[in-house]
Amino acid sequence: MDRMQPPPYYGSPYQGEMPPSSYPYPTPGERKEDSEPTATELSGNYFAVFMEKSIGKRVSIFCSFTDSAQWHDEVFTGLLEVIGDDFVVIKDTALNKSTLIMSVYINYIEITTDTKKK
Repeated sequence: MDRMQPPPYYGSPYQGEMPPSSYPYPTPGERKEDSEPTATELSGNYFAVFMEKSIGKRVSIFCSFTDSAQWHDEVFTGLLEVIGDDFVVIKDTALNKSTLIMSVYINYIEITTDTKKK
């Protein structure tokens, strides 16, 4: 039994090949050969790329947990250990405990840099 061909894409005035694009901007996969790739082209995640540069530094992470009365606004301080696409792990060296924080709860992050000259 022969199968019927599906109808062409609705709303497309073109049958077969698409005409050459006259769009003035490069498409996402297109870039000049001599230019370096941007951070988003490498990973696609601004948060992870930016935070990976701060691993090992002291950070303060300000979070809001809107559904909790006890933990509504909380600040976590420690050394930045691990960065994922949607989470951060910090280590509190005084208490010797690590905390995983999902990025949906993060309002902002303060990174403490060492300004002492050696």
